[in-house]
Amino acid sequence: MIPCTVADLEAADLDLLVIGGGIVGAGVALDAVTRGLRVGLVEADDWGGGRSGHTGTLVHGGLVDLPRIGVGAVAALRRERDLLLDRTAPHLVRRVPMLLPFHRGLPERLAVGAGLSVYDAAAFSFRQPGVLPGHRQLTRRAVRRLAPSLAMTDITGAAQFYEGQVDDARLTITVVRTAASYGTLALARTAVRRLLTVDGRVVGAELTDAAGASATVGARAVVLATGTELSRLLPGAQLGPDAPAGPDAPAGPGAPAEPGAESASGAGPTPDGRLAAPIAETVHLVLPRGRLRSSTGLVLRSDGRGEARALYVVPWGRHWIVGSTAAWVDPEQLLAELSRHLERPIGSESVESAYASPAPMGPDMGRAPSIHQPMPGLVLVRGSSLAGYRADAERAVDAAVLQLGGLHPRSVTHRVPLLGADGFNARWNQRHLLARQAGIPVLRMEHLLQRYGTETAVLVAAIEERPELREPLSGAEDYLVAEVWYAVAYEDATRLSDLLARRTRITRETWDGGVKAAPEVARLMAAELGWDPARRTAEIDGFVERAIAGRWQP
Repeated sequence: MIPCTVADLEAADLDLLVIGGGIVGAGVALDAVTRGLRVGLVEADDWGGGRSGHTGTLVHGGLVDLPRIGVGAVAALRRERDLLLDRTAPHLVRRVPMLLPFHRGLPERLAVGAGLSVYDAAAFSFRQPGVLPGHRQLTRRAVRRLAPSLAMTDITGAAQFYEGQVDDARLTITVVRTAASYGTLALARTAVRRLLTVDGRVVGAELTDAAGASATVGARAVVLATGTELSRLLPGAQLGPDAPAGPDAPAGPGAPAEPGAESASGAGPTPDGRLAAPIAETVHLVLPRGRLRSSTGLVLRSDGRGEARALYVVPWGRHWIVGSTAAWVDPEQLLAELSRHLERPIGSESVESAYASPAPMGPDMGRAPSIHQPMPGLVLVRGSSLAGYRADAERAVDAAVLQLGGLHPRSVTHRVPLLGADGFNARWNQRHLLARQAGIPVLRMEHLLQRYGTETAVLVAAIEERPELREPLSGAEDYLVAEVWYAVAYEDATRLSDLLARRTRITRETWDGGVKAAPEVARLMAAELGWDPARRTAEIDGFVERAIAGRWQP
């Protein structure tokens, strides 16, 4: 990323200042800058360091909310997901098969099948076939073959359908970097002290960076995409009615208002990548892939506490991520509910890690995000999803453009590939050649391509020049030393926790939460960033202390 300071923001003549570096704020910055606006983007912690980096990784297509939000909204949401899969982020978002078992015989099969048929038909609402295959119904024998670990006692069959999946923190940093490549001035670890007003209109903000430098940044309009900060930044402000999206703006996609896709900027740092379950709405568990035998993801329905809810079990490399479609804050209860659906119960000793996030369902699930204009010059956007962030950002910028006179072009982000996406399919076909060129196994090259896309060429060139970069990381062998170098050089990783928790998911994917890998990663970062021994030791000690304190203990 192009280096930026608060002084640069202060000197810039900004059209739009975006506050909040989660997926929504990043999307707003990209939408605005590609319309020709001069844009600044600030985040109090790390990019994706709040709620945007703690979702369940699924890019939902709206299936669970079909009865409530209708076919039109689901069709728009599926279109957004298809854009990610096919055009804007094919290197980051990939399809994942999901299995939904039947337990009540023919009536359930017919009812679920009808709903899935409508869901599939929604993909054709825009006169083009969907990117993902349609659903199929399976026999009891096929279920046993695909998911041998399931308890088959009352299973009569299943439906298999497809969802999208993404590393949420990586998607966020990629959107930020793409916005920066088009000219956005992006600055993380920068606190907003207060919004500035003149004659009742918001005209900018007072900022303070990590080094304590302050600046007064002016902007013709401000978009607040933090979800929780209005009362602190502008005491006495009240939310008004939803902002109009503009006469030419498309309606919102009806995206699930998944709080996990908002930034928690200003709500406190999450340096170790783990949150204690009691402070969030639902917990996720990470299990070893070998602990549960299945070649497909699972949706396991459960009735409890007066509400229907479901568990989802999603493949994640050499792991499974277990979550829920409703609030579930007790890890032990979540594990017990999962075990109820399995032939062999899974004990707490099999849990590699746990992390918490807002539940992907709730009272606002399936509604368009909330966009308000509390006062002139200010647009507040709250609530979005990984699938619908682009369209939601478009609506927010439409509202801001109206405040700027409405003379700017329409959004073009549906045609703007994210960094690493352009040419990805060709590079994927060349993965065997690239692996030989870099001197690494093909599986390693596939790992790099699915994280960096065509930017993998930068890593390959660095590996050729510095062969030591092709070595696996000590304590986290799924990653290469080259990825540490790249995160520091290109992805604005300046702290040990940035790299272990978000540029990689080592905190989530290792039994010790990244403690073993911390010294090696700190050594590599110190060499690139020029840390002295005291800074290096402080980074390690601080990370280890927080990792141990935040680790869920059964």
